[in-house]
Amino acid sequence: MDSLIIVKQLETFSKSLNNNSNNNTSNENEEFIYNSFLDCVLINNNDNNDVNNQLQESLIERLKLIINSDLNISDSENHHLVKLLLLSIQRISNNSNTNSNNNENIFNIYFNILQNSHNVNNKSILDIIVNNIKQSIITFIKTNNNSINSDKIVEKLLEISNSSLISLLDNNSTNNNNNTIEYNINFKLLINIYNIINQQQNNEINKSNNSYLIILKYKEILIKNSIDLIKLLNNQDAKNLIVSQLIISLVGNSVEHLNQIKEESFKMLDQPDATEEASRIKMDGYRILSGFLQTFPSSFLYDERFWKSIISGLVDMEPLNRKRSNYLLKKSISISISNENNSEDMGKWTQYFEWNKENSSKLQKLWNTFFLINESLDDFTIHTIEPVWKELDQLVVSSSSNSSFGLHFDWLNILFKRGLQHMNPAVIKILVLDVLYAKHYIPYLPLDFVTDNMIHLISTPLIYKGSTEGSIHAAIQHFFTVYYESLKETEMKIKLFRNIITILKNNHFHRDLVINLIKFIEVITNKHKEQVPVVNNEFFPIFNTLFELSIKRLHSNGRNRLYKSVIKSLQYITDEQLSFDNMSKIIFSIPFHFHSNPQYNQLISNWLNGNSGQGANKTFNSIMEILKNHHQQQSIPNTSNIDKDFIVKLKSDSFISARIISYLKDEQFSGVIKQILDSTKQLIENNNTNSVGFFYFITLLGSILSIINLPNQIQILNQLINEIFSNTFMNYLGESFKSIPSIDYAVLLEVEESYYLIESFILGNHSNLKNKINEYFTTLLNSQQINNNNLVPTTIENEFNKIKTIQRFYGLFKDRACSANLFTIEQFENVLDRAINIELKKPKQSEGEEESVIIKNWGTINSYFIKIKWYLIRNLLTCLLHLVKSHSTESKVLNENSKKYLEIAIESLGGSNFYCSQPIIHSLTILLPLGAIDKKTNTFDQELFERALSYTWTSSVDCGILNYIGSFVQLAFQHNTLSVHVTQEQENDLGLFNHHTVLKEYFYKLLEYCNVVPGIYNLLVMKSTMIWREYPEIAIQYIDEIYEALIYGPIRVASNDLHQDENEISFYEPLVGIPSYVFNLHQDSIVESQQDEEKFGFGYVPYRDSFGRAATTIFINTMGELSQQKPSSTTDEHKINLYKKFINLITIKFLDSNFYEEFLKKKEYILNTFTHRLKIRIWQTLCVLSKFINTEDKEMSNQIGDSIVKVFFIFHLPSVRKYINIFLVNLIKSNHEIVESHLLKLFDNVNLRGDILSSITVTAAYVLINIENNDALYQKVFNRVLSLCVSGHIIVKTIASSVISQLIENDMEGLKKKLEPGVLEYLDQLNYFFKTNSQAYKLLQKQKKQMDIAKENQFTDCAFLNLFYETPVIEKLAVTEIIPPGIFDFLSSKEYLNQSILEKQLRDQLFEKSKLYPKVDDFESEDDDEDVGEETKDKKLEDVDEYIDTNPTSYQKKILPWADLEYESRSEIMTKSRQSVILVASFVDKIPNLAGLVRTSEIFNIECLVVSDMKILNDTAFQQITVTAEKWLPMEEVPEESLKQYLLGKKSQGYSLLGIEQTSSSVQLNKFDFPEKSVLVLGKEKEGIPTEFINLLDKCIEIPQLGVIRSLNVHVSGSILMWEYTKQKLNQ
Repeated sequence: MDSLIIVKQLETFSKSLNNNSNNNTSNENEEFIYNSFLDCVLINNNDNNDVNNQLQESLIERLKLIINSDLNISDSENHHLVKLLLLSIQRISNNSNTNSNNNENIFNIYFNILQNSHNVNNKSILDIIVNNIKQSIITFIKTNNNSINSDKIVEKLLEISNSSLISLLDNNSTNNNNNTIEYNINFKLLINIYNIINQQQNNEINKSNNSYLIILKYKEILIKNSIDLIKLLNNQDAKNLIVSQLIISLVGNSVEHLNQIKEESFKMLDQPDATEEASRIKMDGYRILSGFLQTFPSSFLYDERFWKSIISGLVDMEPLNRKRSNYLLKKSISISISNENNSEDMGKWTQYFEWNKENSSKLQKLWNTFFLINESLDDFTIHTIEPVWKELDQLVVSSSSNSSFGLHFDWLNILFKRGLQHMNPAVIKILVLDVLYAKHYIPYLPLDFVTDNMIHLISTPLIYKGSTEGSIHAAIQHFFTVYYESLKETEMKIKLFRNIITILKNNHFHRDLVINLIKFIEVITNKHKEQVPVVNNEFFPIFNTLFELSIKRLHSNGRNRLYKSVIKSLQYITDEQLSFDNMSKIIFSIPFHFHSNPQYNQLISNWLNGNSGQGANKTFNSIMEILKNHHQQQSIPNTSNIDKDFIVKLKSDSFISARIISYLKDEQFSGVIKQILDSTKQLIENNNTNSVGFFYFITLLGSILSIINLPNQIQILNQLINEIFSNTFMNYLGESFKSIPSIDYAVLLEVEESYYLIESFILGNHSNLKNKINEYFTTLLNSQQINNNNLVPTTIENEFNKIKTIQRFYGLFKDRACSANLFTIEQFENVLDRAINIELKKPKQSEGEEESVIIKNWGTINSYFIKIKWYLIRNLLTCLLHLVKSHSTESKVLNENSKKYLEIAIESLGGSNFYCSQPIIHSLTILLPLGAIDKKTNTFDQELFERALSYTWTSSVDCGILNYIGSFVQLAFQHNTLSVHVTQEQENDLGLFNHHTVLKEYFYKLLEYCNVVPGIYNLLVMKSTMIWREYPEIAIQYIDEIYEALIYGPIRVASNDLHQDENEISFYEPLVGIPSYVFNLHQDSIVESQQDEEKFGFGYVPYRDSFGRAATTIFINTMGELSQQKPSSTTDEHKINLYKKFINLITIKFLDSNFYEEFLKKKEYILNTFTHRLKIRIWQTLCVLSKFINTEDKEMSNQIGDSIVKVFFIFHLPSVRKYINIFLVNLIKSNHEIVESHLLKLFDNVNLRGDILSSITVTAAYVLINIENNDALYQKVFNRVLSLCVSGHIIVKTIASSVISQLIENDMEGLKKKLEPGVLEYLDQLNYFFKTNSQAYKLLQKQKKQMDIAKENQFTDCAFLNLFYETPVIEKLAVTEIIPPGIFDFLSSKEYLNQSILEKQLRDQLFEKSKLYPKVDDFESEDDDEDVGEETKDKKLEDVDEYIDTNPTSYQKKILPWADLEYESRSEIMTKSRQSVILVASFVDKIPNLAGLVRTSEIFNIECLVVSDMKILNDTAFQQITVTAEKWLPMEEVPEESLKQYLLGKKSQGYSLLGIEQTSSSVQLNKFDFPEKSVLVLGKEKEGIPTEFINLLDKCIEIPQLGVIRSLNVHVSGSILMWEYTKQKLNQ
């Protein structure tokens, strides 16, 4: 047949198809029509290749014509013809040997279409082209016919396809829709090409064929590009297509290319960054692994990297990664189960996963439990997680080395991580306590887990506050104690301790965790008293880093607690072979106040000396060796080697040695001191005072004298210095003062620091040198530097001599008690007047001269000079005032110059820094009342007073620690300022300055700092309340400040309670006696001797804020007691009236505070919130005041009564109402008129809220038993309580009935005298009912236990014990709101009241009294079974396998979780068969309802959920409820305005429209049969389905309701209907 005729026939047929086209014609029908037509037209000419080639050529030309024309090959006019031409061409190629030209031409057309496939919109055309190429490729790889250039064609095809993938990579950001991959012709082509290779039998392929080799060559390139494309694409379905179709086709059966894929996948999974991009890449890696696991199981199951990837994925933050890992694990188990009979085919299992037939059922059970726990952790609510979590026991026990089978612990680590890092804080808290108090499995946990992951997991800050703040500490101790005691070998115990120390060193954990772990080491070592040599010379650097750096990062009190624990542990955890140098470093790191504390001093001594005493000999010999070495350094020829850095280092070394020397036994101590004194004396006598040895011995002796405080050691020093050294040294001091130095001034400044320490000790203990001392004093006083300060040239030598002179004078006056006996008033005045005017000036540097060390460090030197100068002035002022007072005389210098001295001190403070400010503030504290007060008016100079406080405040807060801010409190609120009273007449009429207005401002500023500086609050109220108690007229001025201090003082949670130390109260302990350095300003000592601390310090301040609240409460109680005393010779009536006025004013203040705006907000508060704690504090104080309120003043009585009535109408928690009742009961005991005037009116309002009536009834009960001699009032109250026995409020009725019942039982005789006969007859009947009705009897007995009105109990008792301890514990108030009763006992004691500061003896007394401290909300261990003996409790499980077998899980799944793994990817899940029910929720707008519907709809696998706005998917509250259900559920957005059209469209598709609504024609749900295709329409939350929509519905369904209300939550309604639909379909 003529080829042109055939072409014409094709054209004609295609036109007829166009004319009769039907849009609904499927591709299958089209293909059938095409093939039927071609069967008729094309005649098979297998033997006539020429004819076939000619026909094919004509067809190709016609196809070219279409392609080269302006018409699109896929438009409606040409697409049938194009398809017919393509099919015809391929038919001819299949049935004959076509020539190469035709082949090249047709493939050129294919190439053209492939490269421009984006212009082809008809999918079927592209499918035909792909199929044609596929058929050609099959031919190419089966033959060696090179005449058709098959290899070039194949290579060209692969190049184009690869280029297409690359273009997708390049254009990914703009071309990322669903069709990009699925409908890409090149993508399909690649799949077909490589599927051909995989499907053809090996014997059908000519493997030497060039085309075949080219296809193989491109595999690696295409695999890499495919993986890159996966990484870049965002469309999940497109990614799944690449994995499931292209990559699987590329790999085929090639192990080599599988390994390439594996490597790429594991790289993708190894993403260290927790970024969104890294998470997305990981997701792709899991997707690839999922695609190949089934095909190549052995390649994965025996690869450790595969299991590590799953383990990592199961704790990934991305839910989809967890899901994919979960799928891989389940699939792996499923494969293992199916292959367990083929043991010979099994490879070598990894450590992470192993399977065998013998233990198959047990392993399945364990994995079942694992999945049960793991999948429960996807939930948010604790009640669904906690019961399942308890099944963890058997998993942990099975994982131990004692078990013959079990899961690798890394799988269990996943559960611990997920559980203890759950998204719900409540879950974390419950599970943490559950783990820490685990009954069985703690001993079976791996040590590496316990000391690494477990510590990280319990470092979460939230578990140290809130509901677990009171129990977490004991729980941590329990966990590690149980674990330690389960370890049998010392090596394991050492490893446990070392691992803990190492992880603490390497990480910044929560403070409480660090403290608890170190505390554990202390407690367990002291409990067992066994040597666990953790710290040896090798491990010491790690331990020392923790000791030096990590501990010092904590707050000072946290540091102290850790130091205490370490000191108590040292003798057990250090190795006997620990070197002397390392021991010295430990000693040096321990703060000085621990060395001066007898308890810790003894512990350190025990550690150093050892039990056998060998340690003492070792220490002594090491010290003597050091002394010997330094003694041999008699002199150094080149003194330039001794510089600033050298002397500072030498001084530090000497201080370390001094501390160790202080721990020697007396005999050894005496030997060391004698050696030091002999060596120093010899060096002085030999004039070797510029040698290294001399400097070392001088600084060492100074350091020893600064820290020694034991009486026996001081006695040894006195004796030896007097015998050997004092005369020699005093002579040397006089000579060295006059001589010109021949060594670096910087070195001499440091040495002079040691001189004055030695000088001071000699003066204080050797009075026989008085003449020599006076001679030396005269030498100093006559020096040019102190007498002609402004005339002396400003040279380095002269300025150095000024410093030296001040240092030497300070040595004379350092010991104030001694200097007061040695010198006269005139001598003190002479030195004071000269010293206060001496100033240091920076020397000028000569031009061209190299800058000296002195000039470089001039700022440091000047700070040191200011500090020493003002230490001297402070001591001179103190001694001078003491002498003036003791001699009953006056100081002319002070009288004339105190104001000038004050101004100088203020200016000096303005130019000082934190290092030198303390002695200036001490001096200001002395000078302020001397120089700023006008003796005629007894008022302060405003400018001086304000400037002194302002400068001191700025200097103190710049440091921000208790040392410095406490000094401000000492200055501003000292007795000589706070007690000065300025009357209103003086202030208003005379215009005099009232300094209290300034003090009040600073009082509030200090309160603000209380929250960040623990201890300040306590110091402030301790100082102030002692003075206010003595001066009520002053206290009255501070009513507002007292209220603020007591109510708004620090409100902390336990985790922020930096001062909390288990059951003990902890203290700020003064830092006394730390030697200072001229060139090292970091030392934080506030005073240099105990004598200084007693005079200028503020003692041992408690850190816990409850102490300050207790002190203020005791003050108010004391003021109340003083207001009730009678006039006497010591207390006049006027002062008693002032106390009464104070009580009345502060009572009104606290009552009125209930009506402040913050307490009147309508929003309710909850337990232990800020508002709740404030209210508790207010009413605790009012309860204390209730005993002292006197309402004789009618106006006062009405004011209090009105406030009480208003209080009842404010919302209060039950705990607050309990305090209100205590207040009222105690107030009304002595103030009956308030009952008559106010409370009875409340009773008469019978429609009050139940909580108000309940409180009034409780109050009335105690009023009734306290009313005496007022029968009329008794009857009024009784009758009103009686009427409430029939209240409709169950609680009110119960309380009222209980009150009446108890009154009848306890005081029937009294009732007969007070009540009328008719009432008594009714009471008899009522009493009969109460006793004989069993339900009423039980209820009343229960109520009586809570409120027995015959006894003084928590409802009436206003004692401190009840108010601040028992009631807070019962009501579960925050642990920081509970005050140990012993603190109140201490604060009421005479010892405390007679002291201005807490000295050490009082500190110890308070410490003991504060130990009674509650454990609120302690976790209750389930091991407390009285019937179980201790031996049974502590017994370790011997047979692990038996334990697992005999402790089956309480939770079972009917189908093993790995038995049904049909769907893995989201695209598969979203396209799986669904129930033909659509839920329309366009009328629903509340997030909880919509989220609940999403979750339920996903569970029942419905077809679609319709909502009004898809933006809810991004709502955090929505996501918390849905727990990712929205990701697996088809959803559609249809707003209300488009809903009608949507419903009509569904109706046209055969769906029945069903509404959930109650109408006149609605059908009961239990009588309705759901159609197969149903649309369920939900109504609005309140209004239901709008009327206009009801008319569209086919039927309305109502849910049968048996209750009273006719309403059901919309989410619940929708869920019920979905279940009913599902149930009907399941039953069918």
